[in-house]
Amino acid sequence: MVEAKTLGLAKSIGVSNFNQQQIDRILEHGLEKPTVLQVEINLNLQQPELLAYCARQDIRVMGYTPFGSLFYSKAQPGAPPPRVDDPALVEIAKRHNKTVPQIALRYLVELGVIPIPKSLTKSRIEQNHQVFDFQLTEQEKETLKAFDRNYRTIPQLKWLDHPYYPFEKN
Repeated sequence: MVEAKTLGLAKSIGVSNFNQQQIDRILEHGLEKPTVLQVEINLNLQQPELLAYCARQDIRVMGYTPFGSLFYSKAQPGAPPPRVDDPALVEIAKRHNKTVPQIALRYLVELGVIPIPKSLTKSRIEQNHQVFDFQLTEQEKETLKAFDRNYRTIPQLKWLDHPYYPFEKN
């Protein structure tokens, strides 16, 4: 990637699924600091320490799987709540005249994350962009924060035996 940037083929360099120690290794070896880190971030996996670290390092965070297990059709057996019909989430959504997925996206935006939701439906894609005309209250953010269970929707087990496996080994 450094060579691609040197050749003018890229404007910046990003990494995916790195943890703080892996980013520190990049910096310790004098390599270019990544501009962006792409990781899973959602209500069940909020990664506050990693977000704080990236903020201190001036590294933007893009969050994949921003809806986590909100939708019953996507939730794995044993996935922790919330789901899209969770009463607390429904109440917050009603207060703002928004959908529960919009509340989840707005929360990530307020955490400083650039969420990258996946949708194939035009109306849902449009809804995903309609999260910049309201703000969550501190109480609402505390409610959403309480759903953090350090639960990975996408566990990334393919790297489990690698010496630099970036996640906790449960």
